[in-house]
Amino acid sequence: MRDVSELPKCFDKFISDLGVKLVEAQKHANDDMLDEVNKNIEIPEEARNTQQFVTYSQSIKTKDPELKNGVIESSVYSDLLVGGTSKWADVPVGAFLEWGTGRLGEASNNYDHGYDYTTIAPWDMHTWLQYQQVGSWGIVARPHFYPAFLHGQNYLIYNVKEAIEETWNS
Repeated sequence: MRDVSELPKCFDKFISDLGVKLVEAQKHANDDMLDEVNKNIEIPEEARNTQQFVTYSQSIKTKDPELKNGVIESSVYSDLLVGGTSKWADVPVGAFLEWGTGRLGEASNNYDHGYDYTTIAPWDMHTWLQYQQVGSWGIVARPHFYPAFLHGQNYLIYNVKEAIEETWNS
């Protein structure tokens, strides 16, 4: 910079370079979260169809970060839906696996997700038989996305600090 009149140009370059570095930092955090999610997924012993869990784990993906209007958007998600009747057609399987269902889900969930477990009785033949045999129903909560998200937040904070330092020093 020759004089103060070039200051705005320097700041514009810094902001532009920082945006690129922050998108890269978010990409690394997404990849870390994806690894954590896959590490945390477990196939329960009581699973009726283990292939469903394999299909579910294969459905987990990342959406690459994009910088739009000063906001970086990205995600780690599963697009696998419960399907079936219209009531369940657009419901993500991951929500049931993450937080559990029924009394077993409510008793085993360790994270506050803000939703009530409102079912007071089993709702299909399998859960009714489960209730008859063990006195409870549902599936145990197996958080895998939320712990990965918490881990990813710390990783992202570290990456953002690194991006700012690298951009400032370049």
